Amino acid sequence: MTDRIADRHHIPLREHDIFAGDFDTDRLRWSTAPLQLPTNPFTGGPFLFVPRRFLRDLPVLNAKDWWDFFENEMLREDVNYELLRHVDKKTIIDTARAHPEMVRQWTVIAEGKDAQAYDFGRDPKGVWQWDQAASSFAQANPLTLPAAKSLDEFLEVIAAIIRRYKLYIEEQGGWFLLWDRHDHDKVEHAAQLLFRGIAQNYCQANNISLDAEVNLGRGPVDFKFSNGFVQRAHLEVKKMHNGKFWNGLEAQLPSYMKSDEVQHGWFVAIRYRDGKLAEERVKELPVRVAAVAERKGLKLHYAVIDARPKESASKL
Repeated sequence: MTDRIADRHHIPLREHDIFAGDFDTDRLRWSTAPLQLPTNPFTGGPFLFVPRRFLRDLPVLNAKDWWDFFENEMLREDVNYELLRHVDKKTIIDTARAHPEMVRQWTVIAEGKDAQAYDFGRDPKGVWQWDQAASSFAQANPLTLPAAKSLDEFLEVIAAIIRRYKLYIEEQGGWFLLWDRHDHDKVEHAAQLLFRGIAQNYCQANNISLDAEVNLGRGPVDFKFSNGFVQRAHLEVKKMHNGKFWNGLEAQLPSYMKSDEVQHGWFVAIRYRDGKLAEERVKELPVRVAAVAERKGLKLHYAVIDARPKESASKL
């Protein structure tokens, strides 16, 4: 089967030594066996194919799930328990520390739940559709720019990439990749991955390095552009309705830039909502960007991307 997959996708086959298991009547024995497998042309290592039904999100024990479990247990055991609908994380952690036996009970229950395969057709977290979609868009919309020899040319490449990202989402249906079933926006990482897909194609053509989620000591910045040491910039992608939206602009991005001694930064705001809050943030953004830039002594730029669902042209 692997040779058919390799042939269909034009992937070279090569013999690789694979550490594999072999069952006999008594036990499972592990040994190294030479196998013909599709070869990754970039690393030289083998591609190992896994059935989709085995792929799923890594199980995560999180504060919200534990709090839901805790409240359900308390309601069953104590009819006088008052439901607390809005609690902060500190309260949840303090309560968990005060009830370690309930944490252990919840952990056992969580570990015993059936594993559900990831829905690749729906792609609710936007973890894989972005790559092919972004590549197809970039191929259909080539971007010709002068070689980024000067700082101004380097910054123009980044600005042009952001304009293409905006074009794809707002005018060519890219917004669809940021929504789950049209009624619930996907996690922020989906918008970041889609930007990565658009950017990496254009960066390669202009000899610019793009690193995603680079840890700079005080946390991970979403993207780091570089062309040598002098020409460098950071970019942060943030949902406009994120509760930490302004913190991303006024604290996170400047902190990352300071850690890496970078002067130029972009704050890309993704709008998913209608309403007063979104309108106010759109109006405030240029003023607050200018204020942060002046206060921190940085060169800051911004962009607003409208990811609200669009009607089909045939329905307009």
